[in-house]
Amino acid sequence: KDCDTCRIYSGQAYHWENHKFVPETNDFLSAVEKYSDPGLDTPAKQTGLVWFENYLKDHSQDFCALANCYELSVSLGLTEEAADFK
Repeated sequence: KDCDTCRIYSGQAYHWENHKFVPETNDFLSAVEKYSDPGLDTPAKQTGLVWFENYLKDHSQDFCALANCYELSVSLGLTEEAADFK
């Protein structure tokens, strides 16, 4: 597929409580939702890239975090950094 059209999808974790599903707090999924908006300005994209790079330091095998770093790097025009994440 053409990677310009590739998207990263995320979901929300839930647990069963008092006969209903309740969303679980998840910092990673919250960050994915926050920084995946295609209308983000450059400072917000830079903040998101820093967040996911820091996350990768502790979770080096997390493919989704790596993919988010790549996507944000590409959208910021950081070709060398994007190549490192590819």
